[in-house]
Amino acid sequence: MKDKLEFQYRLADISNENLEQTTFDKKKMIKEISSSDLLSATLKSQMYVERELNDLIEYFMPNVKTISNLKFASKLKLIYELGILEKYLFDVIYKLNRIRNEFAHKLNFDEDKDCYEILSDSLSGRIKDLHKIEIKMRKISHGNLSREEKYKILLAQIWIETVIFTSTKERRKMNFGEKIVKEVELDVKHKYL
Repeated sequence: MKDKLEFQYRLADISNENLEQTTFDKKKMIKEISSSDLLSATLKSQMYVERELNDLIEYFMPNVKTISNLKFASKLKLIYELGILEKYLFDVIYKLNRIRNEFAHKLNFDEDKDCYEILSDSLSGRIKDLHKIEIKMRKISHGNLSREEKYKILLAQIWIETVIFTSTKERRKMNFGEKIVKEVELDVKHKYL
């Protein structure tokens, strides 16, 4: 019991160290996307998110080298289907990728209207609540926000939520391992007992 508690404390320390680096990256990322047009902001945000997904893949599957060659959507689906990524985050990242593809394949994509609607409609759970709070706080301090401003705020929140999620990967790996052990135990009981 004592060893497990010490391990949990160490995991918390590692997570805090990762989040300290995130504060610097957050300022850089927000500066980059706030001065960008919607296409550039979308692409940059997706690249920041992909960096985190790559980190998760490398952590959970260190011996698999060809995964880095996969397309974004394939990486996303892989870590979701393995049970590593939670649904609320999968849904919104999937929509981010959809928007990126709309930019890439449609000349008449109504970016100002469609981007924010597509992305905000996919929000659930923690990220939805945080976004509502952030928008209310910004309205109080800056007045009404344009759809573009709301979209860029949401892009930053998606990346931040992804970073927070990946910063706890050590704990997730432990939980993932425990889940697999329980599944194997159940399978053995049903087959042999």
